Amino acid sequence: YRLQAHIPRTWAGDAAVPDACFPLNADGKRVRGVMLCFGAPETLQMYLARIREEVEGGRPSGVMQGASVAVSPADAGVRCHCKWCEPYFTAADGSTHGDASRLMCDFVRKLSDALAERHPDLYISYLPYMNYCGAPEGVDFPAGNVHAQLCIMSGVAMFRDRATKASWESLLRRWREVTHTKVTTWDYPCWPAEWCKAPYLYGNLIAGHYRDMRDVSSGSFLCGGELQRHALSCYLLAKALWNPEIVPDKVYDAFAKGLFGHAARPMRRIIAMQEAGWMRPWEKNEASLKNVYRVSYPRKDVMKMEALFAQAEKKAKGDALILKRIAWYKAGFSDFFRESQEVAEGSSFAPLSVKKVAVAPRVDGQLDDEAWQHAPALPFVLDQNLKNPKPHYPTTIQAVWTPDGICFGFRMTEPAVDKLVVDRTPGNYWNDSVEVFLDPAGEMADFYQIIADARDEGVSTHGSPWKPEGLRGKAFRGADFWSVEVWVPFTDIAKIPGARHPKGGAEGISWRGNFTRHRLADCWAAGRPADSVRENQRLNTRGAQQNMDPSAMGPIVFVE
Repeated sequence: YRLQAHIPRTWAGDAAVPDACFPLNADGKRVRGVMLCFGAPETLQMYLARIREEVEGGRPSGVMQGASVAVSPADAGVRCHCKWCEPYFTAADGSTHGDASRLMCDFVRKLSDALAERHPDLYISYLPYMNYCGAPEGVDFPAGNVHAQLCIMSGVAMFRDRATKASWESLLRRWREVTHTKVTTWDYPCWPAEWCKAPYLYGNLIAGHYRDMRDVSSGSFLCGGELQRHALSCYLLAKALWNPEIVPDKVYDAFAKGLFGHAARPMRRIIAMQEAGWMRPWEKNEASLKNVYRVSYPRKDVMKMEALFAQAEKKAKGDALILKRIAWYKAGFSDFFRESQEVAEGSSFAPLSVKKVAVAPRVDGQLDDEAWQHAPALPFVLDQNLKNPKPHYPTTIQAVWTPDGICFGFRMTEPAVDKLVVDRTPGNYWNDSVEVFLDPAGEMADFYQIIADARDEGVSTHGSPWKPEGLRGKAFRGADFWSVEVWVPFTDIAKIPGARHPKGGAEGISWRGNFTRHRLADCWAAGRPADSVRENQRLNTRGAQQNMDPSAMGPIVFVE
């Protein structure tokens, strides 16, 4: 088995590859990049032509390693508006696990049949991912030359929910059925670790999964993870691949006794609390702050863990090696302990004050209305550089409200205004854009995303089930900056379960949320200035890789 992800990466610059091989945006523009159009006949023809060229000793195809031919789109959802692809997205064919599933399966089937006839010694490594994980009814690959490498988009850690586990394991069985061979899985130990600071433990879920999939899965590629915080989970992921009969509780016993000696008992109790807390039932299977800190690990339990570490250190007094081991394990809890206290105290981030104004700003992107003179501006910081967080291109946010709605104003320093990237579909992060993450219920449970980019009008809720009707966004380009205003009417906020909004006075209402800026402009352009860099900025950050980090959502406070 060979793992090849997100290729080809070289076709965009090859003039021999026709434009029809690349996706058509909703605005009618083709984007020659790493994403392909998988509906156009030209893409299949190009695959076969390049494969033949490499097989006959010519240049590399860009899609092969040995006998493996990869079908793995770029690291984004598949969407194309051409005449070949559009019917797949408009037809109600009952596709599950992603609206591009049937499109991709049809492409793989055509390629599979062609390879079986022309190159029977080759096989396809297909990576079902993002919005094309499914194998809809009627799909089959009878040639037996397709090897599926299914991405478990939830991550096995989220199999803590029985319905989630059943759904993904059913899909694994489905891929085993239609490919007539075992399936490799791509699992993410980094999910939800990237946006959840809890040192959760799920060893029994891991062992149970590999036992249940013994005759279905050929193994897993394990993508990411934090060894120090999730040491035991990562260890068991590796061990259970080879021995699904492993008993996690015996591993925990041996770990505590072998590493911590006289301090084994309190350390083993901490380990038990890690797993027991993670397995407590949530109303909705999301690693939200509410679920993590009110259900799985309430403040009283976290304080008990802190006390158990203190007991362990006391029992190990005088033994430098065991104290060092305790300190290493405890270091994986440091962010968790701090965040638990901050959530309990409500002291995690400085609030964004939303000032009440008599007249709402005109949504023209210019931030020159009287209303903005009364709203404090907060600066953004770099997303992951916690030691040197000051961005090269400063960004600020302001917010105001009236009884009708809330308006967010963003100002982005930009020396290359004429090079702003807006050639992706509105709502695509890979434009010069800002993102708004809102939890209008303030319950640390659900949140909603808005993306506004640097085109005149480009605002999207990015596939959210929340469908606002009055949402508006407008951008403006100045000499050395661009700015954007986003208006969210309270009539749309009222559609969100549990949401609160001011009806007269501020009434002590607060939301939670975060805001980001993705700066591209001329950073990849030919002849770019030497100091031009891509930047990802946020109002609040804990250094997570993803912007969509519930733990970094600060208070949004309505004030008179």
